[in-house]
Amino acid sequence: MPDDRRRRPPPSQPPKFRPPPLPSRPSDRAPQRTTGRPPQRPPQQTQRTRRPSYDYDYDGYDNYDDYDDYDDYYDDYQRSRPRRHPQRGRQPQRLKKGPVVVLLLIIFLPIMIITLWGRGGNEEYIPVLVPPPEDEVEPEIIGIRMHTVPLTTLRDTGYLKLVNRDLPMSHDMDYYTLVFVAPILPVRADYITVHRTLLTAMQSLFAQADGVGPFFVTSGYRNVARQAEIYENAQDKRYVMPPGHSEHNLGLAADIAIEGVPLMSAYMSEHPATVWLAQNAWRHGLILRYPYGTEHITGVAYEPWHFRYVGRPHAFYMATANIVLEQYLQMLAARHESLTVPLDGRTYHIWYHRPSAGELLVPQDLPFSISNSNRGGFVITAWEYLSGS
Repeated sequence: MPDDRRRRPPPSQPPKFRPPPLPSRPSDRAPQRTTGRPPQRPPQQTQRTRRPSYDYDYDGYDNYDDYDDYDDYYDDYQRSRPRRHPQRGRQPQRLKKGPVVVLLLIIFLPIMIITLWGRGGNEEYIPVLVPPPEDEVEPEIIGIRMHTVPLTTLRDTGYLKLVNRDLPMSHDMDYYTLVFVAPILPVRADYITVHRTLLTAMQSLFAQADGVGPFFVTSGYRNVARQAEIYENAQDKRYVMPPGHSEHNLGLAADIAIEGVPLMSAYMSEHPATVWLAQNAWRHGLILRYPYGTEHITGVAYEPWHFRYVGRPHAFYMATANIVLEQYLQMLAARHESLTVPLDGRTYHIWYHRPSAGELLVPQDLPFSISNSNRGGFVITAWEYLSGS
């Protein structure tokens, strides 16, 4: 160090150690290791570049030209620091379970209550287990090869599901089967929907009514909330079912009115178009659900406008035998053999069977369909073509 450099008088107290900052350029030291033995300093070079001095307030740091002491301090400091695991890194902070559970309950509890209680008026009813009648027997299927099939693999049409004042809906309907009536048939309101099979049957029925009518649809599917509103506002409860007990909740029933004739008038029951509907509905799989004189069976007064889809062979038999759906299902459950109905070049075999251990007895070689009766059993309908047809 030159002798002519000005020096300051020594301080009264020793200075507090403050290391100088790291140089901005890369260090000539070897890279620092995180594990293993301590790093070795590179050998001293024969000629070192002079580094700038740092002027501090105290005399001991004016001529600090050598970084070796600071390097030793920095190396000792790095080795003494606690190291995290190189693979795990920083561990995330765990959340407390109590506040999280309370927050989830606050968010999802109202949603669950609304879904299970309201659902826009389309609540699912608890299945009603109806004990089998005393006269119910196991039918003998003669001439048809049978085998048992798991019930979960079969498609339930629901065409013969019984819903009345004593039997509510076992579960809510499938909404994907509903279609609008307005583009195809004349309606009272554009929002009326029905089951697609019922719409096809009414379309063929209206097309056959040449010079009769004209007809239009006044009511189709109703949700449970709408049925409850109608039931509460009805003055005569004989014509209205409680919510969940109406066939309108199934989507398989519709009210057909005559243009220019009031629906509840006495002239409606005597109109020629009404008589024509009752006589020809079975040809399209429809039945007059509440005929005159059957109130003690159906629980509903005479409604000449209310028609229900059940299928052609069942509608044909009920119209021919002059019975209603309650009587038809009771008759099938009490038969010792299957019911045979010849119709349209086919022979229909119909029987009632109660599933056992989740399996149902169905034909092995014939096409068939099943329908839940809502009485604990199923109606199986198999068919075969007549010879020469």
